[in-house]
Amino acid sequence: MSDWKNILPSTGSITEEQLMQYLAGNASEELRFEIEKQMSESPFLDDAVEGLQQYKNPAAISALQLQLRQQLKQTLNPKAKRNKRRIFKDQYWLIYAVFGVLILCVIGYLIIHFYGRK
Repeated sequence: MSDWKNILPSTGSITEEQLMQYLAGNASEELRFEIEKQMSESPFLDDAVEGLQQYKNPAAISALQLQLRQQLKQTLNPKAKRNKRRIFKDQYWLIYAVFGVLILCVIGYLIIHFYGRK
């Protein structure tokens, strides 16, 4: 979800403005038909329209969108940072293990080299 301003599914061609026109009753017949067709195909869009129809004030819908976007950003960003830190911690153990194996190989080589001459 890289585009924080567009929460609608990318499969449809409905924009947020067209959806607001539909909810306000200002949409053309063509647009209403297209939106209702996509609502019948997408349960997510159908639920979204049903939920948005409960709000009569367009300002309330805009405020709700802003609040949902902010909550989504707050929810997703700390997890991404935490996962990055976790990856680096795992890599330190990997580095220690590689150095340990290299040291054991060098010691093994030296033992075989010095004791193999006798």
